[in-house]
Amino acid sequence: MDKHTGERRSYWIETAPPGNLHPSQAADVTVDVAVIGARIAGLSIAWEVARSGRSVADLEADRIAAGVTGHTTAKLTALHAFVHDRLRRTRDIEAAKLYGRSQTEVIHHAAAIVEELGIECDWEDTAAFTYAAAAQKIEDLRVQLARAEDFAATLRTRLEHTTRS
Repeated sequence: MDKHTGERRSYWIETAPPGNLHPSQAADVTVDVAVIGARIAGLSIAWEVARSGRSVADLEADRIAAGVTGHTTAKLTALHAFVHDRLRRTRDIEAAKLYGRSQTEVIHHAAAIVEELGIECDWEDTAAFTYAAAAQKIEDLRVQLARAEDFAATLRTRLEHTTRS
C-alpha cells in the first residue's frame, strides 16, 4: 500500500520493466504449441513445453505477468478449504482429494524447479492458516476443518512420499 495515497499497489507491477518487452510479431510463426496468456499459468506451461524440447509461443494481449499474477503475494498453498468443500458437495470426496493432492504436487514441483535452477527467491516452506474476519464465519471454518480432516491423511501420506522421493 502506498503510504502517501493509501492506494494498494503491487510490488511486482511496480518493480517489473514497464509495458511489453517484445514488439508484436510482424510475420507468421510456426511452433509446436501456442500458449494463450502470459500470466503465471501460461508462462509455466510455456516453460514446461520448451523444457520438453518443443517449440512454443506464448501469446499475451496485455502486459506479461500482470492481472491476478501481478497482484499476488507469490504464495503457493494447498489450503483451499472452501474449494475442497465445494468439490466434495458438487462431485465427491475423491474429487476433493484429487484437488488437494494436485495442489500439493504443484508446490513440490515448484520447489524442485527453484532448487534445480538455483533461483534465489527466498523460497520457504511455512504453515498456512485460514482465519475468520467475522465471528459469524467461525462455524463455517469449523465445518471446513471437519471436512478437510477427511482427506488430510491422504495429503500427509502424499507429502511424506514426495519428500522421500
